[in-house]
Amino acid sequence: MKQLDRIIENIATCLLIIIGLAGFAIGLADFVGWEPPFLPQKVPLLVILLIVGLLASAIGLERVGRFRRHDQQLERFENLMARSLGGQHLVRYNEVYDSMTRHVGTLHKRLRTMAVGRSITSPDEWAKTVARRLQETKRAGAPAKFEAILAVDFDNLPPDFQQGIESRLNLYKKAGVRDLVSLYILDLKPPIGFDVHIVDKEHLILALTTLAGVKDTPYGISFENQPLIASEFADWYDQIVLKKAIPYEEWIQKQQQKSGV
Repeated sequence: MKQLDRIIENIATCLLIIIGLAGFAIGLADFVGWEPPFLPQKVPLLVILLIVGLLASAIGLERVGRFRRHDQQLERFENLMARSLGGQHLVRYNEVYDSMTRHVGTLHKRLRTMAVGRSITSPDEWAKTVARRLQETKRAGAPAKFEAILAVDFDNLPPDFQQGIESRLNLYKKAGVRDLVSLYILDLKPPIGFDVHIVDKEHLILALTTLAGVKDTPYGISFENQPLIASEFADWYDQIVLKKAIPYEEWIQKQQQKSGV
């Protein structure tokens, strides 16, 4: 609707300019005594035509300039809002993952996540949403990537750590997107309950727990449509965290070597 309004306004502006210039040309021709061949008779009221022509041309040009200024001001305002808007406070576990799930629906290129101090605890519904979105991008010929880092104490692994991972990876395998999922393990001592969720350098969620012994992350801050903030965290993820983590497959091999399998 806004695009249609803009087209109509541009057409009206151009017509005003054309009519104004035509009126000015006719008035000028009458002033010098030239009778345009395309007019049936001599046009009187020289002064009126000149004034109307100049006025219409000025109004048309002013409107073009005013619309351009409005567009520029709106663009500056949008950029300012993108830089200054704060995050949304999330206060429940379901609210945190509802926000994460909504962000995943906009995924186009790369999803980065990090869970600190725990095994797989994200709900299955979130994982299924990720799988569906990966399927959609794969069918579109531009498959997105999903990278996950689990930061844990290698000497004190959470219960059912490997079983939880295999179960989740099997979900992606059944969905036909296992090749788009990369899992890394990071040795962190001591681990703390803290999650990071970054979508396409556009959205960011920081989730955490404030109570010892609580595995879930019921509190968080969501930065939606905040590319400046999300980009900074994405660079931190890529340049610092990811480089210190090892692929899950490599971690499995080391575990097998320790157990003598």
